[in-house]
Amino acid sequence: ICQKFLQYLSNIQTFDEEQHSISTINYIIQFLSIIIRATIYDLDEINRRIKLKKKF
Repeated sequence: ICQKFLQYLSNIQTFDEEQHSISTINYIIQFLSIIIRATIYDLDEINRRIKLKKKF
C-alpha cells in the first residue's frame, strides 16, 4: 500500500495543480483510513488473544 501511495504521488504532474491536489487529498484520506482500519483490526486481534489466554 505504501509503495503504491508513493508511486502515485511521484507520478502526479503539475499542469493541473488544483485538480490533482483534490485527488491527492482524497487519496491521502483513503490511505490513512486504510491504515487506521488495519490498526484497529490488529488491536482487536491482540485484545481477543489476551482474553483467550486468560481463559486457559
